[in-house]
Amino acid sequence: MTLVTLRGGSAPGRKRSIHAPSPSGGLLKRSSRVADDDTPVPFFLVVTDHDRGVFALEGPMTDDRAWQSAARATRDHHRRITCGPSGPDRLTPAAEYGSRHRITGVPPGSIMRPRG
Repeated sequence: MTLVTLRGGSAPGRKRSIHAPSPSGGLLKRSSRVADDDTPVPFFLVVTDHDRGVFALEGPMTDDRAWQSAARATRDHHRRITCGPSGPDRLTPAAEYGSRHRITGVPPGSIMRPRG
């Protein structure tokens, strides 16, 4: 919503709200588009344990920072665990990743669990 100061005939400094016209000709609040653009899209993340030769598909999630941090902590303890790739679909990344790398899928949470 935009606030403007009215001049001439109204009290000085009085504010009034107006709506911006939308491309389709209707009225649209300016702030309504901001919430839609900032909404994160859920995705699934492949977590791989290279020492055991297995992977798990974790998610859906909108932020993988906890998983990346947990993988980094396991690497500090000499385990070869990686996160990625990711995708919006559950079945496609699992099938492609398993066949490409010839490793076995395990249930979610079997390799590691992030704190928090």
